[in-house]
Amino acid sequence: MRKALRAMDRAATSRAFDFFATRPTAREYLADIVARLHPTSGDPVTLSCAVGLAAKCENVEVTAALARQLVRDHPDEIGLQQTAGILAFLAGDYATAEHVWDACNRRRDFLIRERRLDRLNIRILGPSWVIAIGHIAHLDIYFKWRELKGRREKLVLSVPVGFRIPNRDLLRRWEHLFLYRVPQDLRLSFEDVETLQEEFWSLEGPDGRWRIYSHAGAWVQTEWEKQARKPLLSLSTDDRAHGREELARLGVREAAWYVCLHVRESGFHQAWHKHHPGTRNADITTYVEAIRAVTERGGYVIRMGDPSMRPLQPMLNVIDYARSDAKSEFMDIFLCASCRFFIGTNSGLGLVPPVFGVPCVLTNWSPIGLPQWYPNDLFIPKLCYSEPLGRLLTFEEMFGSQAGWGQFADYFERERIRVLDNTPEDLRDLVVEMLEREEGVLRESEEDAALYAAYRGIALASGSYAGARIGRQFLRKYAHLLPGRDAVRSPAQSAAPRYAAG
Repeated sequence: MRKALRAMDRAATSRAFDFFATRPTAREYLADIVARLHPTSGDPVTLSCAVGLAAKCENVEVTAALARQLVRDHPDEIGLQQTAGILAFLAGDYATAEHVWDACNRRRDFLIRERRLDRLNIRILGPSWVIAIGHIAHLDIYFKWRELKGRREKLVLSVPVGFRIPNRDLLRRWEHLFLYRVPQDLRLSFEDVETLQEEFWSLEGPDGRWRIYSHAGAWVQTEWEKQARKPLLSLSTDDRAHGREELARLGVREAAWYVCLHVRESGFHQAWHKHHPGTRNADITTYVEAIRAVTERGGYVIRMGDPSMRPLQPMLNVIDYARSDAKSEFMDIFLCASCRFFIGTNSGLGLVPPVFGVPCVLTNWSPIGLPQWYPNDLFIPKLCYSEPLGRLLTFEEMFGSQAGWGQFADYFERERIRVLDNTPEDLRDLVVEMLEREEGVLRESEEDAALYAAYRGIALASGSYAGARIGRQFLRKYAHLLPGRDAVRSPAQSAAPRYAAG
């Protein structure tokens, strides 16, 4: 009973903070909360929620101070620390999120040893691993990480009762690697379960520090490929036979090659987008030239997504699978795993193809500071136009401010920055580059290498990582946004770089 009341109290407190975070008086409410909190203590639920509110109000110093207090005064409140990290992450404060996750996971490892839970040789995968298809796909990085780290504990997947898993077909492909239930003879307490639970948001790096999932993913995948290891998943003979039958139903000729196309819209996540309008969506109609780059070479384009998406105009060798009666969880995965490459945006579905070794062409990417972490992918970011400055922000200015790390509209609206979608020409150029790379005919010049080195230097110095490679033609076109290339490099706005500061 006490645990139930405690959970209800935490839920009520969280809802109250969510309400005040959307009000014009959010900063005043935050100041009142901070004034009431005792500097050497404080209710852990209030502290956890206050971290999220401070991050939402973009008060970096207060967010960091509250996070330090939560970790220092309530080291065993691992669940609340995880939540505080998530709230900071969603607000774009990645430095605080990573600090909290590092602290709580180090404490979790200590408690496992102190309570002698390590003798059970078991870990529990928390519900965060199945809340979205991209999270399920990120199990790829988790299992590779375990292999690289030499981790051998048995795994149990914790799925909330009644929860609808976004794609069971993808999840079942990992079933040989975990159990669905904790063995009854272990008799674990609520605290034991929380302590043994590993969440999606962070992984331990080679230096023992727990890194945010994107940075950890970049390290894991780079090391995996350095060791020439193969993808963990592949299609079976039965998968391919069934998939070919469905492809025939869709009208794809036998032995024809195809690419998948997924352009994120707000329909699938309508409720989320209503409360958290972001910068990751794009307009499918701007991809016509990119589509033709494929169909003119004899390939098919299969549009992915869900039935709420805007219909595609009829085009030769183009199939609007998202709105067809052939759509299924199996075909969603089969198409991603069997296409020549995948054209996408910043969405969870774009993480599925690399799990099977299929490269991605990632377009209209936002934010630039967190590219997809598979190095065989290509990407081009959305650029930012500052109305006060009357020009595009340089790459340094984007990486050096929240413009390069944030993905929610309120910041850009307040700073009067327009986030610009890629042009149809830029989209086509990137698809052509992937086609040429796949065909082995791409030739890069010394100038291309210099442009890429300049861009990569800015990204790494700002706290990003080596993942998807930025498009060659895109860098040529926007070379003036690089240092020493006639770029204007005055500060674009007063916002401090959130991640680099950490």
